[in-house]
Amino acid sequence: MPDKTTNIQHLKDKVSEFVKERNWEKFHNPKNLSIKYPAP
Repeated sequence: MPDKTTNIQHLKDKVSEFVKERNWEKFHNPKNLSIKYPAP
């Protein structure tokens, strides 16, 4: 069943909050994420 109340921005905000709480900002940047999770 689809969730009609959650949107992409809400999910992005939750991930950002999670990262900030753990002081992971220096690790979560486009370069590091692209190296860790390459395109299929």
